[in-house]
Amino acid sequence: MASKKEKNERLAQEAFASIFEGSRVEGRVPNIIKDRSKPPVSEPDIAQPPRKTGLHLMLPHGGFTHPENGYYLMMPKEFKAILALETKAVAQVVYEVIDQTIGWEDPSGRGGRREWTRLSLRHFTNGCGMSLSQVQKGLKTALNNGYIIRRSRHGEYEYSIKWREEKT
Repeated sequence: MASKKEKNERLAQEAFASIFEGSRVEGRVPNIIKDRSKPPVSEPDIAQPPRKTGLHLMLPHGGFTHPENGYYLMMPKEFKAILALETKAVAQVVYEVIDQTIGWEDPSGRGGRREWTRLSLRHFTNGCGMSLSQVQKGLKTALNNGYIIRRSRHGEYEYSIKWREEKT
């Protein structure tokens, strides 16, 4: 005589077999019958709201600012490869260093760009909309891959783009 457990397993197998057999014959994916007496329970919304960093105010909804009307940034061609192949955190870190060095213009109008810029972790988290761990991973990868370089000055870090040395 079969045990109660064996009997239940056999009944379950038969029930599933009948569901799948009917689906196979009808050529459809099986629809497991649900208890329709209870209203469906909606899944809790697990999507997190977007981070509030102020960057959303800069989105170009009306179009981009023309170079004649504001600051603009010339990017090294290699940055396109970083966008395509690296993580978002790495791309944002490298972009921020580019923006704060060769993209920086002296507000006094005397011209000039910066070779080095002092950037804190807080600058990256607030200005780029990343978490501290994302910033740390992005910085580590960008430094290890030789996209940017870093030096210590007065107890803080300064960053610069790692420029290729041209053969003359």
